[in-house]
Amino acid sequence: MEKLWTPPGAQEHYWINMSDADQEAKSLRVQAFCHSIYYPEWRVSGCLRPNYMVSLVLEGSEYAQLPTGDQRRILPGLFRISDLNRDRTDRHPKIIRRTRLERYFILLEFNPLLNVLLDQFFPAGLPQFYVNDMSKMREAFEAVRDALAESRQDDAKIGSALFRLLCEAARLRPGMPQPQALMKAQRYIDSCFCKPGLDRAEIAEAAGISISMLGKLFRSHLNCTVHEAVFRKRMEKVKRLLLYSDLAISSIAEECGFRYAYYLAREFKKNFGLTPLQYRRRGPEETDFLP
Repeated sequence: MEKLWTPPGAQEHYWINMSDADQEAKSLRVQAFCHSIYYPEWRVSGCLRPNYMVSLVLEGSEYAQLPTGDQRRILPGLFRISDLNRDRTDRHPKIIRRTRLERYFILLEFNPLLNVLLDQFFPAGLPQFYVNDMSKMREAFEAVRDALAESRQDDAKIGSALFRLLCEAARLRPGMPQPQALMKAQRYIDSCFCKPGLDRAEIAEAAGISISMLGKLFRSHLNCTVHEAVFRKRMEKVKRLLLYSDLAISSIAEECGFRYAYYLAREFKKNFGLTPLQYRRRGPEETDFLP
């Protein structure tokens, strides 16, 4: 449902999720998307509902004093996720100066999955930072809006668009590490990639997340699948052993987690254009420029 709200001094265009809410849902649920414009005379009134709000300032500026006495400055490019149920001191700031202020914001309903995701993506707490290049972030916000705007709203599709937005925010946040679960998964792979039969279920259990979430984190942050990440680690060790040891191919396969030497030879040729023995014969100097 689309709704245009035009109180004095502001204009807000909403896309509202009309599906039934389920607080115990195991998927992400967006309540509404809003494209808002506040003019200099706008004053906040009323109370916000207890949701999370994800926002991006598009144009304009605002300088305000919070009830705590702190100063707040809003400029274009500010991305923020707020817990509206908790951040009560930020509700009614004293506006010192404002120009026409335009932004996108999304209201999210509390549910267990969302809380887990926010903890994983932003382990240091809910983020607030400036985005240097807003084009990707704008596209991510607009994908959520477009999913809500469809006549037959699909919570799974809307939730998928929201997940991609959170991935983009985690990627752009300056100086922040990868999600803790992803780092746990990578550390586990580093220590166990030579184990035959290592699979996604084992890695996901070590990281404390589901298999599907594990796959999403690898695709969004590392641009690869879990299998590809394990495979790369194994092949890096295979190449080192080929160049700097006298081990037979069968022993290298066993050492690097491949059950059969012929499978190692086949995959090596497919990825590097040489058989393992050809690679070994070329030596370190000639193989430095191979992938």
